[in-house]
Amino acid sequence: MSEAREYRQETELDLLRVLAALGVIVMHLAPVREPTGAGAAALALHHILPAAVTWCVPCFVMVSGRFLLDPARPLPLRKLFGKYFLRLLIAFAVWSPAYLLFDMATTGVHYSPREFVSMSLTGYYHMWYFFLLAGLYLIAPVMRRISEDRRTSAYFLLLFFVMDFLVEYGRYLPGLGWSIANALDYAHLHLVLGYSGYFLLGYFLYRCREEIPARAARLLYLAGLVCFLFTCLAGLWLRAPEGEGQGFFQLYRKPNVVIESAALYLFFLRRVSRRGFSPRLASLLAGCTRLGLGVYMAHVMVYECFARTGCFVRWLNGWPVWILYALPVYLLSLLLCRLLRKLPGLGQYIV
Repeated sequence: MSEAREYRQETELDLLRVLAALGVIVMHLAPVREPTGAGAAALALHHILPAAVTWCVPCFVMVSGRFLLDPARPLPLRKLFGKYFLRLLIAFAVWSPAYLLFDMATTGVHYSPREFVSMSLTGYYHMWYFFLLAGLYLIAPVMRRISEDRRTSAYFLLLFFVMDFLVEYGRYLPGLGWSIANALDYAHLHLVLGYSGYFLLGYFLYRCREEIPARAARLLYLAGLVCFLFTCLAGLWLRAPEGEGQGFFQLYRKPNVVIESAALYLFFLRRVSRRGFSPRLASLLAGCTRLGLGVYMAHVMVYECFARTGCFVRWLNGWPVWILYALPVYLLSLLLCRLLRKLPGLGQYIV
């Protein structure tokens, strides 16, 4: 069975990736500064809306782990580098300078040749995800070995969660924080402190999805809901540690985000997967996810076109109407990617 055909059959994951793409767009549309003269409800929405989609990137990584770490899906090094890694490099090599040229054409900024090359290697602000994917691809053969054994996987995930909790919150505990931070720095547990935990969790939950007792699944859903509410509201009620920004509680690797993302992902695996999707809807969602990489790359350019032509309204009477642009930005990004896909030779690599 071909990879594309198998992927289309898991329509619930196609739907999750489409929703995650919309979540990413919401994150990038959200203004950093609070509106002036807005009421308490509008200010609350300003903080809650982006916090409500912090599961987007973790779910992207978990879906990638589900497919790339599955032992039933062979992944020889030739395929890993000749297909996945090569496509990633070509897409980055095209989109990164394209954004700089877009800046030069729309803002009048000028880059020297040295600056242009240097900034092209760094990428636009949202291209950090390319480096994350590249790192996950590089460790995929190692993670596949871990994923083969359930006990080893569970041990790795336990380390991931415990260490992540200590890094993200434990180091701020009064009196003990300094000692915890030093101990973690000396331990150099980088493999379990990054997104590799999400990567493995994606396949682990997929593998165990039918074996998890219904009561345990419901408890995870409840914990996910509690953590979701905490993520949305913590910035309003709790003060972040000194030196940390207001988004401290909404970072992708915070334990509360880990739990809410895992719960949502499992809900799609166990519950949404049982819904009957019409062939037309399944085909539509599969087509959207095939263009997912391109949509991620293009959406910032589409949004900036709105902003730089004066067509983007952030606030209306103090209310965050910027959220209404998320769907148009997504649809226009899809349209742009469909057009780019038709480029002979290059189209299939950049979108």
